[in-house]
Parts: sequence; C-alpha cells; structure tokens
Amino acid sequence: MNVKMAAGFLEVAQNILQFDRHNSLLLLLEHCCRLVYLKASKLDQVMLRQRAKLQWLKGGDQCSKIFFRRVATRRANKRVFQISDDDGNEQTDPTVISSIFMDFFQGLLGEERTDRAIDLQYLCPWARYILTDDEAWALIRPVTTDEVKTAFFDIEEDKAPGPDGFSSGFFKAAWPVMGGEVSNAIIDFFKTGRLLK
Repeated sequence: MNVKMAAGFLEVAQNILQFDRHNSLLLLLEHCCRLVYLKASKLDQVMLRQRAKLQWLKGGDQCSKIFFRRVATRRANKRVFQISDDDGNEQTDPTVISSIFMDFFQGLLGEERTDRAIDLQYLCPWARYILTDDEAWALIRPVTTDEVKTAFFDIEEDKAPGPDGFSSGFFKAAWPVMGGEVSNAIIDFFKTGRLLK
C-alpha cells in the first residue's frame, strides 16, 4: 500500500469519526488506519533511502562532473605535503616524501621478521583488558551458522547494497530460502581464507 492511499484511508476514517466520536468501532478503524499510514510512511522512507544510495553507487561510476569533483576533493584531502624524516627534519619535497614512505614500508614489510618472546609482565600495566584463556579460545573457535545469521540480522536494512545489488534487507527476507548457502559460504571463508565469487 502506498503512502497516498494510506493517507486517504486515514483521512476518511477521521472524517467519519467526527460524526460519532464515542463509537468504539470507528475509533478502532481510525487507529488501524493511522498504524497503516505510519507503517507505509516508514517503508516509503526506507525505500527512498535505498534508492538514493543505489543511485549514488550507479552514478558514481559515471563520468559526471560531481564524480570528478568528489575524486579531486578526496585526492586533495589524502595528500601528504610535509613529513618528518628519521632525524626529525621536516621534508616538503614530494620525491623525498615518497622515498621516506618507501623506506619505512620496505623496512616494515620487506625484512624477514623473527619472532621475539614478549614479556607479558612488561605489557600488563598498559593493557586495559587482558583476555582469559576461555575468551582467547572463543576467538579462534569455528564460526557457527547461528553466529552468521545473528551477524546478518544485526545489519540495518537500509545499508547500501553490495556489489551484487542486494541489500541486507533482501538477505533477511530471503534467509529461509538461501540462509544455509550463505552461512556455508561464510564459514568456508573463515576456514580457508578464500572468498567464493
């Protein structure tokens, strides 16, 4: 039922109620029409939000002026104009800045790392919370289908659709039909580290 139709029914019910305000049947009718109108309004808002997000996702792929302005803005916000080197000197030359980044990440990722023993007594004063053994084991136990379903149903329905065009609302509505397959795919991802396409 669309919002205009629900609003029309509510208006008719309220007009009829004007003639006999003490009629419990008319009061119930007006109340039901109000609930239907509120529900239709809420669904319409959800649909409009979904449509706006979908249009932005589709429109973002088009070579529009807005798209390129947005890209330029993001690029400008993400640029590094100045950085301190290892000696504490401020560097502003773009080639020097890029070499500082390259050296840092090659040192971080490029070297072979050796495992070092960590003295937990040294770390304890700075740790806000330390996991118990049971909590640590709970983090590495296998994922269950109930956890997958709970995680899916915790996602708000008006979130932007994924690359396949389906929103979380679609998956929630279709869960009785396809929930098993979705759960198995996600559990397989946590076991193998590979995501099915």
